[in-house]
Amino acid sequence: SSSSSSSSCSSSSSSSSCSSSTSSSSGSSSTSSSSGSLNSSNSSCIIVGSILDSLTLISRTRIPVITLPDWSNLHPDHLPFLHHFHTIYLWLSNDIHGSQNSKVFSQKIEDKKCRIVSCQYPTPLEAVRLRMNVKEILESSRSNYHEYLTTFENLRDNVYLEFLQAEELMGVKWKRYEPLNSILGGFRRGELTIFSGRTGSGKTTFLSEYSLDLCVQGVNTLWCSFEVKNVRLLKMMLKQFSLINIDENLSEFEEVADRFSRIPLYLTDFHGSQHVARVQEAMSHAVYVHDITHIIVDNMQFMLGSSGTSDKFQLQDNTITMFRKFATSHNCHVTLVIHPRKEDEELLTSNSIFGGAKATQEADNVLLLQEEATPHSFFKKKSVQVVKNRYAGDLGKVPLVFTKPILTFSKKIADEFKRHVKRKPVAFLSGDDGEISKVINPDDDDEVH
Repeated sequence: SSSSSSSSCSSSSSSSSCSSSTSSSSGSSSTSSSSGSLNSSNSSCIIVGSILDSLTLISRTRIPVITLPDWSNLHPDHLPFLHHFHTIYLWLSNDIHGSQNSKVFSQKIEDKKCRIVSCQYPTPLEAVRLRMNVKEILESSRSNYHEYLTTFENLRDNVYLEFLQAEELMGVKWKRYEPLNSILGGFRRGELTIFSGRTGSGKTTFLSEYSLDLCVQGVNTLWCSFEVKNVRLLKMMLKQFSLINIDENLSEFEEVADRFSRIPLYLTDFHGSQHVARVQEAMSHAVYVHDITHIIVDNMQFMLGSSGTSDKFQLQDNTITMFRKFATSHNCHVTLVIHPRKEDEELLTSNSIFGGAKATQEADNVLLLQEEATPHSFFKKKSVQVVKNRYAGDLGKVPLVFTKPILTFSKKIADEFKRHVKRKPVAFLSGDDGEISKVINPDDDDEVH
């Protein structure tokens, strides 16, 4: 920005722009986070999500304004330029995403020095249009920090959002598995989901599409696959993503791959048994750098074999506790795959999950991939059964229909694939030379000879 009191923290020029904003405001009166006064000083700054918000605040406060290049992501490269500020005001959008991002950014920077503008107020541009007092809004901002205690005032915005945006707080909706929305409500941050199913039942195939459904909607996703190598996993996801039988249409690979590379998907480079500490370190780094909101760990048994301890049940309980704390403290959703016990019963229950009761106690959601024998048929009916749902309490089953060419369990996607195949043009050949005389659609009414 050309103004001396604003800067844009872009990835290419964050060093010069952030430093210029602080130096230009030096010598002015100070801002004190304890008193809440808003006189200009290089000890404070305001972080906003757009250039228009920045320009709006320039003429109304002399506090330096920093515009993020992407309001949904605070990259670690920008953090060093924020360390010398004693008070940092976070004023992003007033919807659920803005509220969640403000809390994530506050944790990244340092909760002690950050103050979050209430979601009851609109963006700076809208606030000025509504003739609201900018200084009063900033003075009303609150800090989320306290090591062990909290108050209603700290949670006031969250309670308000529960009323204001109840439907949106239920989470991101699945589009491929819409019946799950009526049971689970949606995908929410900060939860732990336990997923189980028998060997060979299709757990990885289902979870691949389950997570892809959310990833294409902008949910930053990290896959920790210890059993299936990343190349095979990506091949599977590419088929599910494209809705094309790439095995028979290899010429379309590049176009599909270009679109697939734009979704926010990341993978750990682990395979085989891994120490829990290494996995946790990789997860923490991914959340910190890429703002991951969904982590899939497939599967937990691969982290128990390399511990060197004989008490596998205690180790499993400790590992589950770690994932539970991780999901809560990092405000991300962890989906953890655990194999079931060896049982003779056809259908699984929550008691079928390997280990003690710790897994189902700590989990917010427990999903089971069920297989039921069908009379006079080799194939088994498959479904996903929700046996625990802490958020809404609803339980139920979602039938699955497998379509092999695109490796989908979604009936909705299978129907789309069938319609796509029917619309594919068919070439009719004529004459001894084999030249195409006519290309028609199978749905056309043209007479075929």
